[in-house]
This record gives sequence, C-alpha cells and structure tokens, in this order.
Amino acid sequence: MRKSILSKVLSLSLCAFMVLGAFPVTSDAAVNKLDAYNAYYEYLQEEIDRLGQPIRDNDYYNMFTDKIERNSKVEKILAVHLLDVTNDGVEELILKRYITNNSSAIIDSSDTEWICIYTYENGKLRRIGQNLDWAYSAGNGSWGYYEPEGYIGYILSSHNYPYISDECIYYCKASNGKVYLADLDPDSLDEVVSYYSYNGTLMERSVKLHANFVPYYVGSVAASIGRYLYEVNGTQVSKDQYYATKNSCISGGCYELRNNDYNVALNTLRNAIESYYIPSSWAQAEVDNAIDNGYVPKELQKGYTEAISRAEFCALATQFCETYTGNTISERMEFTDTSDVNVQKMGAIGVVNGTGDGAFSPDKNLTRQEAATILARLADYMDIELASGTLSFADNSKISSWAKDSVARISASGVMNGVGNNTFDPLTSYTREQAILTIIRLDK
Repeated sequence: MRKSILSKVLSLSLCAFMVLGAFPVTSDAAVNKLDAYNAYYEYLQEEIDRLGQPIRDNDYYNMFTDKIERNSKVEKILAVHLLDVTNDGVEELILKRYITNNSSAIIDSSDTEWICIYTYENGKLRRIGQNLDWAYSAGNGSWGYYEPEGYIGYILSSHNYPYISDECIYYCKASNGKVYLADLDPDSLDEVVSYYSYNGTLMERSVKLHANFVPYYVGSVAASIGRYLYEVNGTQVSKDQYYATKNSCISGGCYELRNNDYNVALNTLRNAIESYYIPSSWAQAEVDNAIDNGYVPKELQKGYTEAISRAEFCALATQFCETYTGNTISERMEFTDTSDVNVQKMGAIGVVNGTGDGAFSPDKNLTRQEAATILARLADYMDIELASGTLSFADNSKISSWAKDSVARISASGVMNGVGNNTFDPLTSYTREQAILTIIRLDK
C-alpha cells in the first residue's frame, strides 16, 4: 500500500476480528463500511502521529512503577476496537486512551482512562459515547449538562448517561440481534452492571442490573451467609427474572474488549481495504509513474476502480497540464452548477464544455467518448502531437459525431485503446485508473 496513505495504523483487537467474522455485513453496507474505514484511517493516523504507537498491557501496568515519565501530562492509546454497536452492519470505532494524573481534564487528580466511541455518518465521524471523565471535560467541568457534537438536547435528566465505564468493557449481542456494551463483567455479582445500546443518536443505558448480597446477622454481627436481592432497572425482581433479563442481553455472544496490540488486527484491516488504495495489477506501473511525476491529485490516489466524475477528470487534467508545462492556468469560465476551480480552468482553455444552459454536471460520471475528447483537446492545448487516424471499431455507430475525430486520434496515438472484440464502448463510464493511465500517455 502507498506509504502516504498507510504509513501508520492503530489496532483493532483480535476480539473485533472474531466478531466481524461472526456477524458479516450485507453487500449494501459494504460500501459504507469502506467509507467508514477510510475515515477511521485518517483519524487514527492523526492520533498515532500525535500520541505515538499504542502501548501494550505490560507497559500499561508498568506505568505505575514510573516506566513513563510522570512529571508532565502523558497520553497514550491503550486500545482500538472496530465493532458494530449501532447494529446497522457498519462498524464503529472504539478508542481507549490513558491519561496521567497531571492532565487538566482529570477530576480526582488520579490516573484515568478515556473512552470514546465514534460512528461514521454523512461523510464524517461523530462521537456517540464516552466515559464520565471525558464527558466532564467536554462539558467544560459541569456534570449538569453535556451536548455531544451533532446532538441537541439535555442528556442527564433521565440519568441514563451515554457514558461507558473505564474499568472494562464487554461487547454483547442479544438473541434478537440487538447490540450492547456492558461496563462490567456480566457474570459479576454484588455489582451494578449497565448495558448500553444505541438509541439512534447516542449510546444510552437501556438495562441496569444489580445483584446485592445481604448478609444474615447474628445480633449485630454480619454472617458470611445471606441472600441476594435482584434488581432490573431499579425494580426488585425474582432471581429467575433477573437472569432471564441478563441472558437476553448476552445470549448472542459476549466478548471482553481488552487492551490490545495492533499488529494482528492491522493485517485484517489492511486486507479489507487495500484494494481501495492499490490500482489493478495491469495499471499499477503506469499509475505509480503518474503519481511519481506529480500528475495525480491526492484525492484521486485511491478508489482506482471507481468511476471518475467529470469534475474529477478536470482536476486530473489541470494538475497534469500545470505540472507538465510549469505554468498555472489563470483563465476561468463560470458554470451555474459548480465553482470548482479546475472545471473553470479547463472550461476557459476550451478543454471541456458544459452540458447545456450554463451547467457542467460536475458529479456525472465521465464516459469513454468524453474522456477521449477531453484528452485530445488537452493535447492540442499543450502542443502535444497526436497521430491522425480513422475509426475502425465495430461499434463506431455508437460514437457521437462530436467525439469521432477525438476517438480516432486518441486511439491511433495509443492513448486510449478499445475494450475488446474491436469495440470502443463509448458510453460506458471511465475509471480513475483508466483516466490516470491515459493522462500519463500524453507525456511523450
């Protein structure tokens, strides 16, 4: 994978790998999952550059013997998990950090851990859960009010806080498919165990279990024997009711999310998305050459098999032209439906035209005949000589009259080829890697 994209990645746990294998996503969710993974990459790269590599369990516990300098704020990443907690087939990012006692955000002057849960929606990450210390800091030192980004309203009135304990976290799946995060071991007794689920906006406590041991007394002395009182959501219930509720929350599987090493899961994540960052084998050498020559905008150095839009092809053409000639295009042509400067530049020099009524249709997929026309006009503008030729494709009749000369010249020059069986297929979309290959072939 290209170093600029995948130089560093934080961990996903082996537990996450098991869960992902157990609960596969649908094909419709796969595209969203890839988009989410790409957003997670960018965010985690920023975090690892800022904080360094995640520390492992033994380093974490050795912090208390001064393995890490303690005379200043220290923040380290303990764990990263990728798990579907919104139950929509697309995983969320769970990030756990360690903060020393000199952090200004610490409430009780002691060491602590911060947990944040992010989902991916509308093209960006949004925080949907965190632990109490994080919330206190984010609420500017106030317990009475906390409003996460993207959420409007008061949270604390119901006391079902969208906070996750920093002691330990369990990923639980109910028999009906609902997903929970538990803040303590679900099998613990004489503890309050809370199960958090996604309410459409935040992780919210939806089930609270309390098994309270009440000893028998001999006079005023508590005996070692006694009985348990069981509560569900603050209401006393029978033992059977208690365990029925608990089992309904964990019967689909329960995994502890431990502090983890990133190497095992790194390979899992790499295999899941590497095709997004790597061109097809037949295109890789020329794509690499084009990137090395500075001809490919950064935003087009991924998703190589995706269809390229009209605006994206203008970005590619502009960068190639300006890099190749060493001159910046100063002219502009205005369109009614885009202010993209690359579209305006290509329009001004006559390389592209609009689609009617002053519009350009920037997001429309580029067709093969449009690509041939733009390439031919770009070559003319840059004084790159193309061979003359005649059309001999079996589907010549499908090529629009305005594109025939350009297709003939571009194909005769070896810039664009047919698609097999002596056809040009003029109306199909053009991919990013095809666009990059043909651009660099103009560099003779």
